[in-house]
Amino acid sequence: MTEADKILFQREKQGLLITLVVRLFVLSTIIIGHIIAHHSHEEVIRISFISVIIMIFILYFVYLVKNNRTFKFVGYAGVFLDAFLMAYLPYNWYLSVGYYDKVPAAYLFKTSLPLIALLIITISSLAIRPLYPILLAFIFDCIWIFFYTLISNDPRTMYTESFVETLFTEKILPEYYFNFMEIITGVAALLAYITYSFRKSIQQAVTLEVKTNQLSRYFSPGVLKEIQKDDHIFEAKKAKVIVLFIDIRGFTSMSESMEPTSVIQFLREYHAWVINVIYEFGGTIDKFLGDGLLVTFGTPIALANDPIRAVYCIKKLQKKLIEFNEERNFFQLPEVKQGIGMHYGDVVVGNIGSENRLEYTVIGDTVNLASRLESQCKDFGVDSIFSQEMVEVINTISPNEFSFKELGEVSIRGKSKTIKVFTFFS
Repeated sequence: MTEADKILFQREKQGLLITLVVRLFVLSTIIIGHIIAHHSHEEVIRISFISVIIMIFILYFVYLVKNNRTFKFVGYAGVFLDAFLMAYLPYNWYLSVGYYDKVPAAYLFKTSLPLIALLIITISSLAIRPLYPILLAFIFDCIWIFFYTLISNDPRTMYTESFVETLFTEKILPEYYFNFMEIITGVAALLAYITYSFRKSIQQAVTLEVKTNQLSRYFSPGVLKEIQKDDHIFEAKKAKVIVLFIDIRGFTSMSESMEPTSVIQFLREYHAWVINVIYEFGGTIDKFLGDGLLVTFGTPIALANDPIRAVYCIKKLQKKLIEFNEERNFFQLPEVKQGIGMHYGDVVVGNIGSENRLEYTVIGDTVNLASRLESQCKDFGVDSIFSQEMVEVINTISPNEFSFKELGEVSIRGKSKTIKVFTFFS
């Protein structure tokens, strides 16, 4: 089951629970209504007994739904109980006034069944299943046609063309009562369409929600808002971006002495504050690399101050690492050291992969160089290294805001020329 399916499952569960709870309320109202206005005590006893039985079933259905069991069964069982109630109510009313021997069958057309059927059909649509109101409308139509058959075969039936006589005497105007079928069928069809449209809207909203949740794992909230405004933002393109590689120094040897669960717990704690800092300065998490991360500034949206924010991000990461180690020292745990390599240059950015699995990422020589610079941190005994291109673009944007110290020139695999590298001037 995908994330979208899980969320839609929960929405359907909520809708089904609402229909069950509303049914309980309606049944309680029916009992109270019969107690207040009834033709005989037997009528009240019968409807109370039937209603209580249905309530017990509904409570059992609530239990099933809350425990995520047999949604489809509960849905159709609810429709069956609704259909039974629509058929039983007029029978009980007719029986309470003397039944066929004492009262003409035309009485069946003069009950409040259409209003109750309309209420029941409306309630069924809350389950977000278009078929439910259609089925109940069909059942009402069958009951109504059955009533008309009884009425037309009853020799006591009197017909009229007067609307007033239809309402206030035993006479009936068949066209008037057939209007009830048309109205209820039309309302059911409308509710089915609304339910279908609402269901589709939920599916689309759920899909969007899942995508947003997935994106929020990689992009800061500010960047995420901009992404949602532009449908073409993930198209492949060439761009100049800042690439950071963040890695824990000596993690392999440290993890060898730890239990697997402890390793995972440690990484979660470490990544938690690292991610918060990255998002605070508008960075994008390209991917997790075991104990490290590949981070970019300038994707998917480039801003003029990306280099400045990237440097401030590194400074905050260094500060947070000191605080993190203070906590670990309190519990007599070994200190953590991290290395950060940063480079500025051209990359290809976009959704890479196949139709089955796409990953928004950056590729190119700039990425490789940033990775190589991060590995040089150990050799120089520093926790951050910047390429010359990175230092130049920072000084161009904001001269004298940061002080850098040249570490020297290094040979990078795949590069014919040596590269000048820098770190913060302490």
